[in-house]
Amino acid sequence: MAALGAPAVPTATLDEVTSLLWGSSVNLDLFRRWNQGFVFSDDEPTALLQQDGGPCAIIVPLQAYFLKNLLFIQSASASDDSWRQISGELRDRMLCQALTDMICHAQSSSSPILVYCEAGHAVVSPTFSPAAEQLEPAAASAASCSETGALPESVPAVGEVVNTAESSEDCRKTQRLGQHEFHSCLRLKVCSSRMDLYSSVQQHVLPQRCCGVLQLLYSVVLTKGIEQIKSEVADLGEPLIDPVHGTAARAS
Repeated sequence: MAALGAPAVPTATLDEVTSLLWGSSVNLDLFRRWNQGFVFSDDEPTALLQQDGGPCAIIVPLQAYFLKNLLFIQSASASDDSWRQISGELRDRMLCQALTDMICHAQSSSSPILVYCEAGHAVVSPTFSPAAEQLEPAAASAASCSETGALPESVPAVGEVVNTAESSEDCRKTQRLGQHEFHSCLRLKVCSSRMDLYSSVQQHVLPQRCCGVLQLLYSVVLTKGIEQIKSEVADLGEPLIDPVHGTAARAS
């Protein structure tokens, strides 16, 4: 029930975000291409994969934050290749820190905001089609974010409770939400601190098998502020996601 977790994203706010990103209407094929989870390569366990053309503007900086934390914060020494033999638990923790870093980097004077999909595990057709837009959002429970005094030492390891780092083969079979279902189950949490944001990402975003890229994108947009983004965009008549090629527009 929504009352137990964060409130839904206000309709007016969601309309502003979708207009800023997608334009007057959402291209269903482009939405599908951006609607992927965080997937690591089977051959290089620290390398994030991009499934379809488009969301490199999100995946590339996330990869940079991930490697920065792994090489220069977590590792005592980067003189050998030991960091390549990363455990599922450590990879989850580094991904969680990278997501937190990206959202905090967008923060100006307001508190960091996390937008997450409460029904990200809903069962929908693995082949995206307009028909999927008619599905009702699946019910999902929401628990309060944990409050701790320091960054958690670990998150659930891959294969325990959730499989946050899917193999590339598994990801090709992962079901994706349609844009109507995705938008209807979004929740907005205003975080009180970096610790609160980290805990919320750990609880609400990492367990998702889909939607991770869009959850991060929407979180960054609302954390930075819609009006602030508009003031930095050269052409407000063009959406931030190119309606033809699906890449991030140069103006953004």
